[in-house]
Amino acid sequence: MHLILTAIGVFFILNGHLRAADLEILSTNTLHLGNNSSKIHNYAQNKYDYFLKEIATTIKPDVALFQEVMPSVTVNSVTPLNYAAFLSNHFKGFNAKNSRAYVEAYLFVVEDPNSVICHVTLQNFGPGLSTIPKVMRPPDLLLVNKGSYQLWIANFHAIWGNRVGERISELNTVLDYITNDLITKSPISIDNSCKGIAAPVTSVVLAGDFNLSLKQIEDQTKNRPGWKALQDEYSTLNPKGILSSSYDHFLIFNIDPKRTDVEVVLSCDIINTSSPKCSSYRNNTSDHIGVMLRLK
Repeated sequence: MHLILTAIGVFFILNGHLRAADLEILSTNTLHLGNNSSKIHNYAQNKYDYFLKEIATTIKPDVALFQEVMPSVTVNSVTPLNYAAFLSNHFKGFNAKNSRAYVEAYLFVVEDPNSVICHVTLQNFGPGLSTIPKVMRPPDLLLVNKGSYQLWIANFHAIWGNRVGERISELNTVLDYITNDLITKSPISIDNSCKGIAAPVTSVVLAGDFNLSLKQIEDQTKNRPGWKALQDEYSTLNPKGILSSSYDHFLIFNIDPKRTDVEVVLSCDIINTSSPKCSSYRNNTSDHIGVMLRLK
């Protein structure tokens, strides 16, 4: 374990240490980034500062993926200096109690804007995709050229609640789209913004909050050649602030697993600085912590 002191908090790097990599990808669920709180002063702005400024200045992934981004968020509000941000459409979902509809978006924040070839927000769950059931929040796509890698990065948040079967169906729908559609077509045929890339790009990182265990995901990928669900760690906090679940995952396609390393980036930085405990982080920041994939 390595301890890194920062200007506003304390970071722990678990399961390894910081190493040079061709491409570093961080993924985290922000728990309604952009929403304010009547109980915590300056809550929304402080969450911007934590998830964006601190990640950009301290952890410094090449690409950061965020889920649960609220309609109040604009590209300008989530772009650190000299970075680029890519915000998807907002998709209808449900709140934690499934009692009312709400919408959320995906967000990419990229350290080197020149590494991005194109950003694609899927409509109707992907061109030519006919698999049923539909995906509530189809993954958002970023085509990146960095180091020795040219690949698609897909940002995904599965349906929440007591719906394991639906989440598994969503996952299979997404895997079918990537395998049968995304990697078989030239990027420019998928979206006009993907200029200059005529040949299909066949390497993919699918990341996000799957609301499924690693075993549940592996049960779906084990008979899909080329797919690998990477070993992960607990990254979800229960209401007491204790790491209790591993719902944040990286799935790779056509990438050598031996060139990968997954680490949990745990911060007990507290927006409400009254108590340096993860329970306060859970109450005041998010129920997820960052997960980092390093491609070597």
